[in-house]
Amino acid sequence: MSAVPGHVIADKPEARHRPPDLKRKWQIMMLIKASKPKTSLLAEGTYPATISSIKGLPEGQPPKKVVVGFKPDGEEAEVNKELPASLDEGKPLRKDVETVLGRQFTSSEAQAGYDITKLIGKRCRVVVMHKSGAGGKPQAAVSLILAETETA
Repeated sequence: MSAVPGHVIADKPEARHRPPDLKRKWQIMMLIKASKPKTSLLAEGTYPATISSIKGLPEGQPPKKVVVGFKPDGEEAEVNKELPASLDEGKPLRKDVETVLGRQFTSSEAQAGYDITKLIGKRCRVVVMHKSGAGGKPQAAVSLILAETETA
């Protein structure tokens, strides 16, 4: 016998087999909805664009990374490409700067340095892809920079 009211001793048959209606009593429905998107995501594809901003990270120090902002024609949002801050041979920033300028750097030019803020306002084409951002939210990012074509 149980000394505590409502307490059931496990070796009794009624404690091992509960009626189905008692099992369902504790099930709770949890309805979860998707939130409405705050902004529309730029579709993946190739866009003619203008370089609109260039920032060094971390700010206020010699940059370790460069964030180049592009403004696709006819779009409100700016899309970015983050690159290591290096003009060494074969590095992505050097390849992208050479693509936008339409010429290769000589080794002496690269060693002397180039003020990449001179690229602001230059035209190019960008390939936009979607990637996971903070919290797993999709965001548009530039994956490739192409030279601007003459046939526009």
